[in-house]
Amino acid sequence: MRILYLTSELAPLISTGGLAEVAYALPKSLKKNGIDIRIGLPKYKHLKMSENCTPLLPCLYDGSTNTYQSMLWETLVPQTDIPLYLIEHEELFGRDYVYGSGDWEYSDNPRRFSFFCKALLDSMERIQWKPDIIHCND
Repeated sequence: MRILYLTSELAPLISTGGLAEVAYALPKSLKKNGIDIRIGLPKYKHLKMSENCTPLLPCLYDGSTNTYQSMLWETLVPQTDIPLYLIEHEELFGRDYVYGSGDWEYSDNPRRFSFFCKALLDSMERIQWKPDIIHCND
């Protein structure tokens, strides 16, 4: 079975709360049970990535009002052998906060994370990896 696990947070790389911890623990457990699981995450500007994070391919997404160009990166989730795919887009993810400051959130969060999901799904098709299940966190 193949699972694509999309998340906006992933411990220990980026965390604002419990979502990051679950996004790290659940895929590790599934992998131990023989599941081919891969994780997708936005490439935020403040991620601490290893040196073996490499660009795979450019991505293009046509939204209803904008066309976005980005890059798909690949590495491993820290302390695992789980593939981690990162979608890089400076305008959408090169910000100081993940969702907003805590007192406010970015007004374009729906656009940001819709783009992330669509770009990742399109990228999986282009690298010819087809998941049986797509798990999306809120």
